[in-house]
Amino acid sequence: MGGYSMFDIFGHAAFLLMAVSFMVKDIFWLRVMSIGASVCSIVYNFTALQDPIWLVIQWNMIFILINLYRGAILIQDKMHVSFTEDEQELYETQFRNFSPVEFMKILRAATWHDVDANEILAKEGKPISYLMVIYCGKADVVVKGHIVAQLKDGDFIGEMSFNTDKLAAATVAAAEPMRLLVWNKTQLKDMLRRNPSIHFAMQSILSANLVDKLARVPN
Repeated sequence: MGGYSMFDIFGHAAFLLMAVSFMVKDIFWLRVMSIGASVCSIVYNFTALQDPIWLVIQWNMIFILINLYRGAILIQDKMHVSFTEDEQELYETQFRNFSPVEFMKILRAATWHDVDANEILAKEGKPISYLMVIYCGKADVVVKGHIVAQLKDGDFIGEMSFNTDKLAAATVAAAEPMRLLVWNKTQLKDMLRRNPSIHFAMQSILSANLVDKLARVPN
């Protein structure tokens, strides 16, 4: 193995697993990787060195216990997650980078709304108090009286105002009956501040959807 002993491999594996854990989005797999890194570190420090470094070994054992405890809670939470047909479809099409537990938390902060055709969802130059995602239906985006784009299933409404706290850049009106998932902007921001992993996942979705919508705007 190019001069590496079996014990050296455990040492490298510990750092490799730790590095991989920093790139994992799912908190459950992050904890699995962290446990693996701690186990490899214990094996290396206990066997590769003439005098084991007990301080490192003991702290790694504590890290393993903490991650096992938190991992067990995550597994228990996942066992109690169930979605309605509408929620499952929205999860699979728009929120697939969320874990099921994270998506459930997002759902608990939202409410479903059915709107009629021609209902105004956002008004140009006015504040927006809500962030919305279209489950089904279409909406017209109107700027200075002209329709400039149309929103469809999976598109967000109010995401620019949500991120910048600025007034609405356009009027959004339902082009047909629609079903929306709606969050109060202030309450959602408070929840995201308490859940960094969900905040990161939500920002990724909002950014990707904004890029997609801009690409659909006629030149």
